[in-house]
Amino acid sequence: MRMGFFLYPVLLCLFAGCVDTSRSPVLDYVPEKVLTDQAWGMVGADGGLWADGKYDGMVSPVINGLFSMSDPDGKVSVWRATRRPAIVGGLDDLRCAGIYAEGLIPVVDSCGRVAVADGFGRVKFVISDFAGEKVAGCGARFSDGVLPVRTESGLWGGVDREGNRVIDAVYGSEFIFFNGHAVVMDGNPTLTGDSRQISIIDKSGRETFRFSPSLWPEGQMSPSGWIAYGSPGGYGLVNAAGRRRALPAFVRGIHDFDDTSIIYIDEGGYRGLVSTDGNIMLAPRYNSLDFGARGLLLASNSQRYLLIDRSGRIVSDFDHADEVVSFGILSRNGVKSSFGYAARFGTLWTIYDISGTRVGNYEFSWLDIAFLTDGFPSLSVDGILSAYDSPESSMELEFFIPDSVQVIPDYVIRGVLESEVADSLI
Repeated sequence: MRMGFFLYPVLLCLFAGCVDTSRSPVLDYVPEKVLTDQAWGMVGADGGLWADGKYDGMVSPVINGLFSMSDPDGKVSVWRATRRPAIVGGLDDLRCAGIYAEGLIPVVDSCGRVAVADGFGRVKFVISDFAGEKVAGCGARFSDGVLPVRTESGLWGGVDREGNRVIDAVYGSEFIFFNGHAVVMDGNPTLTGDSRQISIIDKSGRETFRFSPSLWPEGQMSPSGWIAYGSPGGYGLVNAAGRRRALPAFVRGIHDFDDTSIIYIDEGGYRGLVSTDGNIMLAPRYNSLDFGARGLLLASNSQRYLLIDRSGRIVSDFDHADEVVSFGILSRNGVKSSFGYAARFGTLWTIYDISGTRVGNYEFSWLDIAFLTDGFPSLSVDGILSAYDSPESSMELEFFIPDSVQVIPDYVIRGVLESEVADSLI
């Protein structure tokens, strides 16, 4: 008989009653179901189960030792991921809850108030209004000491760890701070009515760089402080101070990048890797390409998914999986993780470690990894978890997401590209 609880080293400090107050959010466990009709449990990076089948309601991932659960009646509670999971006192009658990071967790209480509590359920402050406007919601977590706050008019501002307003509510999209800077979208549309100004600001709200109509961002800022851009002259990277790194003309699109390299798209739609100095590291021959752990890359061709190094050498494959997702994408949002990859075979999912080796003895009928492709949703006072942007926004900032698709045959890629060309000629 399978036991309901398993003891893993990652939780040893939690068993003593302590709570992780590190500044960076760390993913500890992912929600899972072993059987279709089974209640929710959790799986760790080693493939082992924890609290399996213990939750009838939907549970969130465990971040820094805390997670939330929504019961069948829609009431949300925050739990501590100890050997015997326990509700965090004072956080047991909520409409929704965010992510515990930097020692704080944003929640919406039963009265529809946005509040911020510590890891022991002690409310530090309540955000009832914002510069004279009612508060409609907030971001999922603090980043770099700032929590995004949305007003009733649909505009976003920010508060610090004490609840002081530090960013005025003038932006049309939620934002995340990295190294003291964030990419923001102006809340006021231009005269054309279909586009908004995008800029980089510091934590005082001061604009440090403004994109122009001839220079547009391609995704969000990286934790290292760079953001990809496109222009009529080509693609490149720009930092908060406006310093640019232009890329060669063969780069026809940017999928993602890190401190040393860029996953780029060529004119045929295939993906390769180029250094920030413009030197090709991997020729564009992959249908999909994503960053993994320890410098490795998750790639797919027309037949299978592969784990490769930056010279193209195959480190591992995924047994002809139908779909593979890299947890490395979490670093894009400043979240740390020991997880490697999740692979789907038909309707069942399995866990692989950072070296591409299958771990654990379980297959999952459901593995909740929507946060990898959709991001961690923001909070709303009506209890509905909204997307990163407010419903009122006419456009949104692009967020890099993992390819996370089935292996695409080459002829499909060529067919789509030919169709796009034909459409552009009409």
